[in-house]
Amino acid sequence: MGVTLTSGQQGVRVIRLNRRDLGYTYGLRVGDVITHINNIPIGDHQMAINIMDRARMTSLPIRLSVRRRRRYLFARFIDSLLLF
Repeated sequence: MGVTLTSGQQGVRVIRLNRRDLGYTYGLRVGDVITHINNIPIGDHQMAINIMDRARMTSLPIRLSVRRRRRYLFARFIDSLLLF
């Protein structure tokens, strides 16, 4: 996905993002906080990785809920096969 994450209080914060990768294409930006993946609240970056890995193994789409500057901007469905 081209995203580097760090754990935060309520989700994982995007701290580095490659403009050529899928995360940027789908609208993620540095500073965004991914609060939920597939409607599951995210506690830390390892939890986020585990949920995305499970979705990939079952070919399920991934729904990201993202907060930017204290506002929820979007929840996107991403083809999980494209993330890795």
